[in-house]
Amino acid sequence: MLYGEARAEARKRWLDEAVDAARKTLLESIRGGAGDLALKLLERVDPTLAPPTQRLKHEGQVDLVAHPAWITLRVQILEVLAAYPEARALLAEVLTHGDNNGRGPRD
Repeated sequence: MLYGEARAEARKRWLDEAVDAARKTLLESIRGGAGDLALKLLERVDPTLAPPTQRLKHEGQVDLVAHPAWITLRVQILEVLAAYPEARALLAEVLTHGDNNGRGPRD
């Protein structure tokens, strides 16, 4: 167990030193007009510096219908439409069952 902890600490220390060196190199390189390698390293170890395509990778599905923000918004929309019962009913049906099979609003 002690070996594993020592190894993890050594890895962390090395990574911290590599990141510090990359930051320093990047700043020096930017002043000199280059810096691609240092920037690539920083993008991989600091998620806030990663390009959007790396930050937004997503696998699986997200259930937006069950998301608390959507539920709150749905309730608010339906409350606002209380003064318009026909529109409220149609919207509630579309939100619950889909887009009315592409037929548009009912007559």
